[in-house]
Amino acid sequence: MPDLPRLEKVKWELQPAELDNPAEAYAQGFIGAWHDPEGRERLQDEVIKAGGLWEASEVAGAYGFMEQGQGKLCLISEEIFKAFGRTALPGAAQVVGDCVSHSTKNAILGTLSTAINHGLSGPPITVPEGISQGVLAPEAIYACRGYSGDGWSCEAALEVAIGKIGAVSRRNHPDANWDLTKYSKATAHKYGSNRPPEDVIKALGGHKVSTVTRCKSYEEVRDMIASGFALTSCGGEGFSSKRNEDGVSSRSGRWSHALAYLGVDDREETRKKYGGGLILVQNSWGKSWISGPTKIRGAEYSIPEGSFWAKWSDISSRFCSAVNTVQKWEPRQLPDLGLEALI
Repeated sequence: MPDLPRLEKVKWELQPAELDNPAEAYAQGFIGAWHDPEGRERLQDEVIKAGGLWEASEVAGAYGFMEQGQGKLCLISEEIFKAFGRTALPGAAQVVGDCVSHSTKNAILGTLSTAINHGLSGPPITVPEGISQGVLAPEAIYACRGYSGDGWSCEAALEVAIGKIGAVSRRNHPDANWDLTKYSKATAHKYGSNRPPEDVIKALGGHKVSTVTRCKSYEEVRDMIASGFALTSCGGEGFSSKRNEDGVSSRSGRWSHALAYLGVDDREETRKKYGGGLILVQNSWGKSWISGPTKIRGAEYSIPEGSFWAKWSDISSRFCSAVNTVQKWEPRQLPDLGLEALI
């Protein structure tokens, strides 16, 4: 599998980017995400110092996550639709090189939605236009990256989400003097080398991510999703812009890109057909970058626009982390939508 470039190799390329066609830009080598070993060490230290569990295997053992997703079809995307309506995904299409903050935002949105639906969290203040733009504003996280250019790492974005700004609703925030109702190049590039002032961080930082945990195996990702926790990921894999009859997109080319994980299909028939389970991948390029069926085989559900199923073997080398918006990792045990279809 292709590796992400390291930060020291792309520093000179950190210029603001306007991507009229993100799919083409990434295919031609735009670096939206990079390998950040120093950031990973900092993130790990921060999680552990706060009393968290860095490895998903530890979370699974401590909170009973193991085998929660075995044999099941579980969709965090449906939890998002339940909480905010069916216009909430895919959200505004990315127009600059801020894919990492979009992926982080989508993971936060997925986990927050399951918390809302299970009575563990209250809903944010929203407006209809903000919901159709993706509910939460990735620009608020991206503002804290510390430079004016584009591209970032998953680890650094999660550091910001834990320590400064996490879930910020898509609406006007007069206390921060920032209207985030609609995503644009201007809102994405409002801050950077000039970091947000402390009063802005204070106004927007009331809903930080509580903790994250790193997932290495398919089983860890599967069980996290089935337990109600969405993931953000960074990697170098590109995918076809055409889904097959089951909504699966095959590996094609290379993207230095961040993607969110919002579902798992571990049903026996799926594993037999594809040699293993499938992960639902939500991209940040809007609806039109990909075509093909979205209806889930053998179930009365469809995957969101702009998303696709990926074989685990095609994404297994990516760095990915599950996010938690409340204090503990108690599983929410999402319904098995595959079993529901058989009743």
